[in-house]
This record gives sequence, structure tokens and C-alpha cells, in this order.
Amino acid sequence: MCSSCDPESEYPELYKDKETKRKTCIKQCPVGYTSVNNECVECESPCQQCKGSATTCTACNGVDDIRYLFAGTCYAECPVNTSPSNENEQNLVCIGCVDPACELCDSADPSICKRCTTGLYVYDGKCKSGCPDGWKTNNDGTACVLFTINDIGIIPFPFLILAFICCLIAFFGRCKKKLAGRNNKYISSQKTLTCFIVILATI
Repeated sequence: MCSSCDPESEYPELYKDKETKRKTCIKQCPVGYTSVNNECVECESPCQQCKGSATTCTACNGVDDIRYLFAGTCYAECPVNTSPSNENEQNLVCIGCVDPACELCDSADPSICKRCTTGLYVYDGKCKSGCPDGWKTNNDGTACVLFTINDIGIIPFPFLILAFICCLIAFFGRCKKKLAGRNNKYISSQKTLTCFIVILATI
């Protein structure tokens, strides 16, 4: 039974069998172990595989649903400023976002942000402090979206009525002046305005 192995030899790693407790020198540590000072050390859960130390994971075992790997640590879900990659369902990893202000990014292109930290808005895949002209924040207050014809509803309804009435006043005022000119009479715009006020008061 070996107590140490020659690091320059063909069998540099010291491995202890869990069942026989026997130590032998082997070429390479088995899966689930990592080499630490030329001795095979078993990975600690939730690491399924590890490297350099028993707690530096290279793959997660999924115990307690902890299956996402990021920077040598296993998580139940990807931490902030990362995004889950769907490339390998057996070995789920989290991709770090390029922008530190980005909470969630595109796993295929980490430079494209999908959700920013509070107070910032997603615009063209970037985190911005505000939306440019012609854009508004969405209902969630997380991103910038273009104004549409439906957004006219954001104007208070009474102001729309007032604008419509003013247009009618101007239109009928011109018509009355034309009629008055034909009959050699003059009806002032003040009378037209007074007439409309009286009509509105009776509605």
C-alpha cells in the first residue's frame, strides 16, 4: 500500500479506495475526484465533478435541485447578472452578462441585456437611465417601447373634448361670418363663443 506517489512517474496520483481503504498510485484521478498535491480528493456535494479543490465545481449533481454552475459554484438558479444556457441540459451553466448593470442577458450573446437593475431601462439591448424621444416605458417599467396610435389614450379625455369644441367654434364662426357677409350683417366670433357656451351649459 502506497503512502505517497512520485509526481514525475507514470502513476503520480495517490488514490484511496472507499471500500477497501487501500491506497494506490494511479495515472489519473477518477470522475468525482480532483488532484490536490498529487492526491485524489473526492468532490463535495453539490459538485459532481471538481477541479483544484473539493468545492470548486466543474459540474453539479442536482441534489436539492441545485444544478446551475457558475464560476465554480452550483446554484438552484442563475444568480443576478447571469443567464442560463440551454446548450446542454445535462450540465446546466450560467453565462455572465457583459454589462454589470444587466440582471438578465441573452445566453447566446451576453452583451444583449433583457432586464436591467432597478432604475434603468432596456433600450436596444442596453441599460439606459431613460427612454429617448418617441419611446416610452412598458407596463412593467423595465424597457423602452415605441409610442403607438393607441397611446393617444394617455391624453386626459376632457382635453380631447375641449380641443374638439374649439375646432367647432372656429369652423362655425367662419361659416357665420360668410353668411353675415352675404346678408350685409356681421355676427362676431364673441357671439359664436357665447352661443356654444350656452349650448354646453344645457347639455
